[in-house]
Amino acid sequence: MTKIKINKGFTLLEIMIVSAIIIILAAASYPLYKNFYRLSGVDATRNEVVANLRITREWATSSKNNSPAGMYFSGSDYVIFSGDDYLSRNQNYDLEFSVDDKLVFSGDLEIVFDKITGYVDATETLIVTNTITGDQLNIEVLTSGVIQ
Repeated sequence: MTKIKINKGFTLLEIMIVSAIIIILAAASYPLYKNFYRLSGVDATRNEVVANLRITREWATSSKNNSPAGMYFSGSDYVIFSGDDYLSRNQNYDLEFSVDDKLVFSGDLEIVFDKITGYVDATETLIVTNTITGDQLNIEVLTSGVIQ
């Protein structure tokens, strides 16, 4: 009677082939991950600002403090204010926010929503820029107060 010997496990060649496939997949996905990570900071800040613009518009349409409401952007900071403009605002109602120092705001730096209607005087475009990578995302406020 002969015994058949059954080998269990993987050969060195099989392990090397699987390792090579994993390395190739990792190398191919790295640029995609890097791009996603790079844009995530700008995108998160854009979403935060859009949410706060909507809150500011709600302040104006609900006549909170019986005045228009707006947002003022400076560098990597911004303020929600109550009043006709940033300079003549009532500072008691200011809400101040900061974003990552590598992100800056440009474009229309003061956006004011009319009391009750929530309209703005002209279409406003705010740009969020990553100063390290140069990535930019735009936020647009239409004259009807719609935020895109």
